[in-house]
Amino acid sequence: MRALERRVKRLERELAEAQTAHERRLELVRRAANRRLAAMMKEIATLRHHEARAEMLERRLAARPDEDAAVADDLDRHPAAALVVEGTG
Repeated sequence: MRALERRVKRLERELAEAQTAHERRLELVRRAANRRLAAMMKEIATLRHHEARAEMLERRLAARPDEDAAVADDLDRHPAAALVVEGTG
C-alpha cells in the first residue's frame, strides 16, 4: 500500500512538472506569435503610409497639367508676370 501511495505522489509530481513545462512552452509560443504579429502590423502601417504618399503624388501629378495651363493663361493675360516668373527660376 505504501509503495502505491509513493507511486501516486511521484506521478502527481511528474504531472505537475509536465503541466508547468507545457505552460512555459505555451507562453514562449504566444510571445513569439505576438512579436511576429507586431512586426506584421508595423509592416502594414508602413505600406499604408507609402501607399497614401504614392496616391498623393499621383493626385499632384494629375493636377499638374491644370496648374500649368492656369499659369500659361495668366501669363497670356498678364505679360508682365512672365518677367517675375523668369526672374525666380
